[in-house]
Amino acid sequence: MKTAIKRHPTHPASGHNTLHLAVCAAILLAAAAPARAEETAGERQAIAPLVVTATRGNIALSEAPASVTIIEAEQIEQRRTSRIGDVLGEVPGLYLRNNAQGAHFPSSGQASIAIRGVPRTTRTLVMVDGQPINNALSGGIDLSAILLDNVRRIEVVRGPYSALYGGNAMGGVIHVLTRTPVRREFQGKIEGGFGDVRSSAASLVYRDRLESGLAWSLAIGYRNSNGWRDSDYVVKTPSAGTGTLPTSDAIATTTTDGRPAAWLGYKGERPWDQRNAELKLVQDFGDAGTLTGGLAFAGYRVGYRPPETFLVSAAGLPVTSGNIATTVPGNARVVLAESDFFTLTPSSERDWRIFARWERNLANGVRMVANAGHMNHNFRFTQPGAGARFETGAGEWADQPNQRSDADAHLRWMASDNLWLTAGAAFSTQHLDRRTLAATAWRNFDSTNVEKVRGSGSSRIAALFVQAEYQPVANVTVHAGARLDRFTTSGEVRQNTAPAFFTSYASRSAHQASPKLAVVWKTSDWVTLRASYGAGFRPPTLLDLYSRAVSPTTVAGVFSTNEPAPGLKAERIQAVEAGIDFRTAQDATISAAVFSQRLSDLIYRSRISATLTQSTNAGRARVEGVELSLRKPFPAHGVTVFASASYLSRYEVTENTALPASVGKKLTDVPGTMVNAGVEFSRGAWSGSLIARRVSHIFGSGDDLNVNVVEGVYGSYDAHTVVNAKLSYRMTPQVSFGLSLDNLANRQYFDFYKQPGMTGLAEVVVKF
Repeated sequence: MKTAIKRHPTHPASGHNTLHLAVCAAILLAAAAPARAEETAGERQAIAPLVVTATRGNIALSEAPASVTIIEAEQIEQRRTSRIGDVLGEVPGLYLRNNAQGAHFPSSGQASIAIRGVPRTTRTLVMVDGQPINNALSGGIDLSAILLDNVRRIEVVRGPYSALYGGNAMGGVIHVLTRTPVRREFQGKIEGGFGDVRSSAASLVYRDRLESGLAWSLAIGYRNSNGWRDSDYVVKTPSAGTGTLPTSDAIATTTTDGRPAAWLGYKGERPWDQRNAELKLVQDFGDAGTLTGGLAFAGYRVGYRPPETFLVSAAGLPVTSGNIATTVPGNARVVLAESDFFTLTPSSERDWRIFARWERNLANGVRMVANAGHMNHNFRFTQPGAGARFETGAGEWADQPNQRSDADAHLRWMASDNLWLTAGAAFSTQHLDRRTLAATAWRNFDSTNVEKVRGSGSSRIAALFVQAEYQPVANVTVHAGARLDRFTTSGEVRQNTAPAFFTSYASRSAHQASPKLAVVWKTSDWVTLRASYGAGFRPPTLLDLYSRAVSPTTVAGVFSTNEPAPGLKAERIQAVEAGIDFRTAQDATISAAVFSQRLSDLIYRSRISATLTQSTNAGRARVEGVELSLRKPFPAHGVTVFASASYLSRYEVTENTALPASVGKKLTDVPGTMVNAGVEFSRGAWSGSLIARRVSHIFGSGDDLNVNVVEGVYGSYDAHTVVNAKLSYRMTPQVSFGLSLDNLANRQYFDFYKQPGMTGLAEVVVKF
């Protein structure tokens, strides 16, 4: 009889043991492997963490058919971080950019995720307890909606995994698993920030489990910040002609493509506050299964403080508008309006999420899991019009309510001693009702007087999926899966201002197949080899399909308009990967993976005329690279060292009919090289970490021709190295103190906006 596929009961997992190594490096290190030959398979299973995301079932990390990183709650606590972005930033091959007000701005709408060179958050699927949280507006993610204090584990699957999870999983899947109450617990935390960014925060978490089998938890959090002035600049390039208003105190700079420019002031601080709450209920019915449900809320508001001008007239008065003659560069002329000093605020964002999950073991070892959830998301912002002033003037505001509902169910069973099957279905609906309204006072949401443009749309996705895990011989497992999605969409667009029109777009449907094939070979108890092929897709968002955006200002007296694109197809990806995991006699984990990915039907904005643009499936791209990682504990000293590196040997556009000159250029929003290295320690009452991260230069959004190569100026994406330190002292079993220092070396760099220098966060935590 063939050896059965090994499956493991659920138990607490530990360690961040997913580091993936280069094939060649692992071969060189394999010479040390025999020293571990005496370790039994049972011992390996006892210490191996379990991963659920890769197969929708508990499977040992060493047997997973994909490159997976696991981050446990203990690691999050040890690193003393309160932002999930700080945790994800250390995953091999994953780049997370928070580009507004540094990493301290709350909204993920200002963040960008790239996994293995697949750019933009919309191409990464993010889930919380099995429920997708990519919004229906643009597919973006509100990372601030996740309370880190309530996180049990984060699993990151790198590479397309649409065979199980459908659209948005082109780059990979980020799955956040929250804590399930097992006993009565209370945690209170107070934080205070200092340095370049000043902030404060407080959170409370209460968990309990009753004799009836009902467990519940309530977590609430609040955070605020004064913002950071030295971030959003006013930079202008010289205009033709002669300035008539002499000024002084402008600062010479350049644009990101090297042209002379003048730095004229700051756009002002953006204070914000953020609120979170999550209620989770778990009822254990014994043999009848377990029902989990709850409600989560996240919201933030961003204010706006007065901007600051550097310009001073001959009379010594501040200057914010006019036909300016600056002393730099070369007495250049600058045409300046007061609205040049403004940014797109005030704004607000709110997320409501309802979720439920049913799990039950049926007869003959069949396990059933069903998920259902609904998310309501709204993002609002204002912007000034031509001639607006700081306190007064016309403009417009955008209201973007959107909703999504998701449901899925699957069965997982052992069909024979060497075959596991997973089969299921999924259904998702999304709706968007986006409005742009004229405002008589751009700072006042209540000042609107006419609806300018409205775009509404709905989409539905129905899917069937199946995956088999077959063990033809001992220690070799073949994972084969397929998913078929049917995508249906319809919408309408109305414009009430000239030229007024109304268009209703007929319903249309499309199908998308997503196969997955992987082979995992455990050559010994210490070496695992894997190879895989996968295909994924991303359907166009409702914002892509049915949004008509008209600029609030004119250029040469003409408004610029982006037209709806109801005929867009899904973006697609095909990927292959080979990897190896190796564990030495000293419990070091060394991993590597090499991968190649082909992207097609990429959505680009194409210019129809001088004043019209429209999104179209115009692009193809190729991404190739390697990931390396290492983790080595020293238990006797309470120390663990780790390092990872990712390198993209190729990440370029191979076709772009919307902009042919971009062919051969680097993909935007993607760093070619990332390196992480650090140490964690826990000894007695003390614990902490020291982590360094290196990111190479990036070509930002819209820089498809790769012309922005100058660093150290406003709008640039600089290569940078940042060192973060965390330290915690447990005074009693119930009380601990923590100190975090981000950007310890006070590195000055731009990630479009200037990033904060050294910033500290002190905390007090009470648990019982």
